[in-house]
This record gives sequence, structure tokens and C-alpha cells, in this order.
Amino acid sequence: LIDKSSAKESFSSAEKTYSENATLQQRVAASLIEKATRCGFKPQNADVIEIGSGTGLLTILYSNTLSNSNIRLIDLSNKLQTYASNGNQFSLEIEDAELKLRDIESESVDIVFSSSTIQWLHSPLKFLREIHRILRPNGKAFISYFGPGTFAALKEFSRGLPYPVITTADIEQIGFKGVIEEQLIDDKFNNAREALLNLRHT
Repeated sequence: LIDKSSAKESFSSAEKTYSENATLQQRVAASLIEKATRCGFKPQNADVIEIGSGTGLLTILYSNTLSNSNIRLIDLSNKLQTYASNGNQFSLEIEDAELKLRDIESESVDIVFSSSTIQWLHSPLKFLREIHRILRPNGKAFISYFGPGTFAALKEFSRGLPYPVITTADIEQIGFKGVIEEQLIDDKFNNAREALLNLRHT
């Protein structure tokens, strides 16, 4: 299992270096929002939850398209930066999302966002079942994660994470109507040391 205490400590220690080094996470977040925009989502007066808000890379992108919405941000550490509100109300909860979701009322959320977070969870499929439970009818979840093959070139230098395998059959069994889109994003480094330093700084 993932040691979440160590993960929290790691994210907190990278607070000052995260934004300038998280180029991969920025590209993943931008791709997720592009797909969300294509699918469409409620732009006003929405109840929104973001899991793993971090410094707000994803938050900035989608909050600019929402107005007068209630946005709950859930993260293990508090390193959120500031951004325009567009009349939105924000709250930040320093919680373990897998535990926090159990306390959220069923069918109470319009939109769930989460980018580059699932790989840090103990049970990704149980997490997705909880997401489905809290979504209102016609609610939408926009989720990206690192899958098998992530940082494959670094496996001989680093243990890495147990990146999850989630199939379309898995999400349909949970009750979602949607698809899983696989996308390859290259992040190039001059050598293994440079790549490992980037990981350390994010």
C-alpha cells in the first residue's frame, strides 16, 4: 500500500519547486480540461469537488469556466495558490480523500475533477465507486491518472508507484457511462539524474 504520510511529507517538501517543475502534470491537466470542455459540464451554480487539488494547476483551468459555484478542494497537503474566483466559493479540506468521500452525501455533487491522483490511492476502484455514489443524476466526473508504463525508462533507477489498471469494463460495472481514453505524453530529459530530480521536485 501507498504510505500516505510519506506522500504528504514529499508533496509538502516540494511546495516551493512544484509549479516550475510540474510540466507533465500541467500538460495532463490541460488535456483533461480539453476533454471535459468537449463533453460539456454545468457552468453555473454547480457543486464541485476536486480530489488532489495540489497547487491548483487544474483548479485554475476549470474554475475560469465556472461561475457562482461551490468548489470543495480535497488534498493531503495545503500548498494551494491563489487564483480568480469568478464568483465561485472555494473551501480547502486537508483530508485523505478516500476517507473523506465516505462522509459526503449521496447524489450531492454535480462535477468531480481529479488529475494525476488516483495512483496515490489504496483502492482506485473503490474510490471510483464512491465518486459514482456522490454524483447527482447526469453528474460528471473528469479524472486523469498515470497508468502502467509511466516513467518506464526510470524503473531501473526508481521503485515507482503501482500504477493502476482501470478498464472501460470496470467503470461500466460501477455504473458510469463513459470511456477511458489513453494518451501518451512524453517528458524529455537529458539524463536519468535530471529526470529523478524533476520527480523529487514534484
